[in-house]
Amino acid sequence: MPAYPGAQSKFNYRVESYFGEPLPTNPTFTQLTCDNIEPLIDTALIKVRGCGSRDLIAVKRGIVKPEIKISLPLPADDIMSFIYNVVSNFALTCHILDEGPDELVNILYSGVRIDKATISCAIEDVLRADAELMAQDVTSASTKPAGATYNEVGGAVSWEDITVQKGNADGSNLTEFNVCTDFKFSIANNLKSIGVIRSTTPTKPKYIIPKQRDLTGELNCIFENKDQYYEAASGGFSLKFNLSAGKFVLFKDCQWENVGSVRRPEDIVSLKLAFTAQSISTSED
Repeated sequence: MPAYPGAQSKFNYRVESYFGEPLPTNPTFTQLTCDNIEPLIDTALIKVRGCGSRDLIAVKRGIVKPEIKISLPLPADDIMSFIYNVVSNFALTCHILDEGPDELVNILYSGVRIDKATISCAIEDVLRADAELMAQDVTSASTKPAGATYNEVGGAVSWEDITVQKGNADGSNLTEFNVCTDFKFSIANNLKSIGVIRSTTPTKPKYIIPKQRDLTGELNCIFENKDQYYEAASGGFSLKFNLSAGKFVLFKDCQWENVGSVRRPEDIVSLKLAFTAQSISTSED
């Protein structure tokens, strides 16, 4: 019986023309190398109890939520495609291939949207993405999709290729924010799985709808002088994350949510700045 080391797992995705589109003939997938892939299926069981009863009266299936959690270094070959899919909330078809010596397991997710993604970078690490995806349906097979081709993208972006800029609330007058040592920002689409009463596939969601979007982030900065406290307390600014090769993510109309001063005996004093933004744009818009 073969064993499946994690290094042989591949995450692949393609953009759908519309939500829940059937897989076309000879599909083309973008292949990402992840360092963590976690396929999940939440059956949302409805547990029915009664007063005085020790055991459950009934167990019924609710709306099934096929999910995927992934963590990956964003590839230098194609930095923005994955981030743009988060911002635009495109529908995707995703599948995970686990290849062993003698067989293959293909888990195919259709009607996928990205619920939340966190992009981060630190001077000890590369540009990374941690994402949670929600699907409408999931199937499995022992073969790859017929005629499928895979465009593998690789490489990594290090902190030396990245700059952070801060400017006016409308995104103008941007200047380098050169006290930042690491950052992370999150785009949460707050997806909701909606089912309708029907006789066929009653546990399958009919829609996966994005609700109001949350844009948040956090910067860690070297504390150099007292003026930085006054600067951190001021509101109405923009932050631009230049991710190399002319690619960027720009947050406008930001406000500091909280400011903390981290003090350790073995380290210098640093600032932890959490922010909330009103809008987002990217180099792909």
